[in-house]
Amino acid sequence: MEDFDQLENKKAFRKMVLIIGGIILLAVATTAFLLFRKGSKETFDSETSNPGTLALPASSGGEKPIFSGDIATWENYYWPGKVNTHYPSNWQFEEEIADNGLVVGLKITPPTDNAEDIIFIGGASAKCSDVLKYSKNECLKNKIQVPFYTDSKNQEVLSAFDLIFQNSILTEEEK
Repeated sequence: MEDFDQLENKKAFRKMVLIIGGIILLAVATTAFLLFRKGSKETFDSETSNPGTLALPASSGGEKPIFSGDIATWENYYWPGKVNTHYPSNWQFEEEIADNGLVVGLKITPPTDNAEDIIFIGGASAKCSDVLKYSKNECLKNKIQVPFYTDSKNQEVLSAFDLIFQNSILTEEEK
């Protein structure tokens, strides 16, 4: 009878070790997934990263850059319930207005005379998954999604795009 109890105890012990091992393996896999998942927004330390000292791409032929790297000189736009963003003060800025009079998107046009260089924020029913076809796209999301996207290949515009995105924050949803 004792041999039977020892055999049962060994089986129960093995079962317990397998269950604990499985739980530990699941915890490690979940932690690794959360740490290395794709699409997470990069963060930066504002104390060590000063956008005002950003090195701008060199313009061909010694031309004046199309925007100032000093964010303090940029215009601010507050889109209630969506985003608070900044854009170069010498660029054109337009709101996309829906039939009901609400702002549904923003359009920032650089002084390049190239339609591909326009930077879009949001848009009528635009979701982050809808703008993946654009050459450069980013997304701010929490309870809402606000896509930033452009088809530009101009390095100065893409640098400005990065600064616009990095200096934008989601605002609370309207109540």
